[in-house]
Amino acid sequence: TLSFVHVGKNFASGCTKLQTCMLSATAKYIGETAFAGCSSLNVFQVPTSPDLVIVHDQSSNPFQGCKNIVFNGYEYDGFYDGISQAKYQVKDGACYELVQDSDRINLVHMGKDSLMANIPTDRTVYASAYSMEYRTEKDIVVPSNVVFNGNRIFTQSNGDSITLTRLLGDSYCQYLFAETNYGKNYTFAAGETLIPDNCFANISNSKFTSLEIPE
Repeated sequence: TLSFVHVGKNFASGCTKLQTCMLSATAKYIGETAFAGCSSLNVFQVPTSPDLVIVHDQSSNPFQGCKNIVFNGYEYDGFYDGISQAKYQVKDGACYELVQDSDRINLVHMGKDSLMANIPTDRTVYASAYSMEYRTEKDIVVPSNVVFNGNRIFTQSNGDSITLTRLLGDSYCQYLFAETNYGKNYTFAAGETLIPDNCFANISNSKFTSLEIPE
């Protein structure tokens, strides 16, 4: 267990042999791309400090490239009062940031075995950059309460089809399906008018055969 209070930017990035990380409950800061590229990291204990800040935004994620990660920690119960509850909570292997006095929660990162169907539906969920990478479900339907709020959200994912049930609404999701192996069918929400820049960039497989944008 590491007793650091401040885990800075690129703290252990690229440490491909790192398998477990147990930060103390008093940790207050996990910096940008702190564990990026730790491809063997399979246990991460999320600190329970209500003052904790995990830097995740529209362009970077502290866990990007952690394709085998599993999150442990305080279990999501649908609210955060800023004092008695952990600000960052875990549900079905995914890590969420709860926003005080808000109907919004932020998806920090989905773990290896977490499923799209298990995303909480009691609030709007904002998905940050890289937060849904390495998905392996064969057919994904993104819940209507999920808002894409970052780049490369689905990078390195693999499956047959993906369906969006909500309008994208802004440009904060460039490279949405870039560098994925999702094939065959992409279905956008009815009425979609904005397809983000570089949405399908660098899809090099031959499975991508159908794109549907309903009226």
